[in-house]
Amino acid sequence: DDDLADAFKDCMSVFHDTAWGVTKLDVEFTLDKVVMKVLKDMSVGKDVRRKRAAALLKLGQIYQEPMKEKKQQLKAFASESSASAAAALPPSPTSATTSATT
Repeated sequence: DDDLADAFKDCMSVFHDTAWGVTKLDVEFTLDKVVMKVLKDMSVGKDVRRKRAAALLKLGQIYQEPMKEKKQQLKAFASESSASAAAALPPSPTSATTSATT
């Protein structure tokens, strides 16, 4: 039983990644078909299709906003971390030699 549980735990990340990949592809494929139908619907006028396109663009921006904020936070954290790590390092022997000879 313990061996089976350990084997399942080892495979769980692979299973999760595979399931996520399949789900993501399904959503992207479905969304692509829906967007094409909405934007190429010839039963409505060009002005309606333009409004639909603008609405889809706005919707896309809304969905992307949280990820943009997350990336900015990670970038700021990485900059702070590298700056504090660099400040904590002692000067390198080459920079000490260079400043002593000048």
